Amino acid sequence: MDSLYFLNKKVISFNIEATNWCYLKCSACDRTIRKDHVKKRNDLNYKVFEKLINKDLKNVNLKNISFNFCGIYGDNLYHPDIIPIFKLLKNRNANILLETNGSYRSKEFWKELLSVLTQRDTINFSIDGLEDTNKIYRKGSSWKHIIEALEMCAKSDVITSWKFIVFKHNQHQIKDAQNLAKNLGINRFELRYSGRFLKEDPLLPDPEFVGLQQKHREEVEKNFKNNTVNDNIKILPRCLTGKNMGITNEGLVLPCLTFHSTHNEWLEKNKEKLSLHNRNITEIFQDPIWLELKELWESPKDAPYICSKYCGMPKKEAKYYDYDRIKKRDRITFHYK
Repeated sequence: MDSLYFLNKKVISFNIEATNWCYLKCSACDRTIRKDHVKKRNDLNYKVFEKLINKDLKNVNLKNISFNFCGIYGDNLYHPDIIPIFKLLKNRNANILLETNGSYRSKEFWKELLSVLTQRDTINFSIDGLEDTNKIYRKGSSWKHIIEALEMCAKSDVITSWKFIVFKHNQHQIKDAQNLAKNLGINRFELRYSGRFLKEDPLLPDPEFVGLQQKHREEVEKNFKNNTVNDNIKILPRCLTGKNMGITNEGLVLPCLTFHSTHNEWLEKNKEKLSLHNRNITEIFQDPIWLELKELWESPKDAPYICSKYCGMPKKEAKYYDYDRIKKRDRITFHYK
């Protein structure tokens, strides 16, 4: 078995949340908004991950799968065994992407981490502004540690990226941040236009910096409120591309990490069947429960709300929907070296 499949689609990448812990208190983060979902710190058990990589996926060519460490609640940088976890993956020739705020890790830690990663791996720093503005959204971040990490990573073989989400308070600093990234030797700078703003949100930037998904989410919410969601909304699940299948800090295998960011009755009902503590990943992906979920997607009113919110859109637009076009518009990347 060279490949892994989910609903007959080849799995291309995983999105892993190895911990629900983070030092920061970003105002729009699920960790901040839904505090009841993070009752206590929980880290993905190293033995469970070791079993997944060396046993469950023993016959799968991991070079063709990207392992992206970008959580919903936590920052994977703070998992106590993140370096041993990366060693496991590199021993299987896997590609790693780590997304992090970059704060509160020592130079010694970064030196050891960079000794494990290679030129095929990426560290994506989430930095939304400069020293005076990054801390407005990323509350509690440490600019000193961020700059230290950027400088060390820029001198290594790893690919470095600076992700800049545009907000009202930082939109005037885009050029200055680009110049700083270039001067530090960062490989690329990526502007992100978010589509997760609330009405009258103080973070809301000028219209040209707002993501196209904003309109879709507002349409979904309006139709739920008017009880017309089945008439006007269609779900186009992105998980059917085989990208970013989720693995949570509890060891649950999900269609995406966002799937567990709000209360989800379908998930609660099927948790035991989705756990890597109980089954191997092939058994999980081959379970008939996914066919049940796929059928629910045909009726947004009955599907998990999170699927409608993030993968729902007006039916008239769904016919011509092109996620890659939206992604290209809302993620503008500048390459420096």
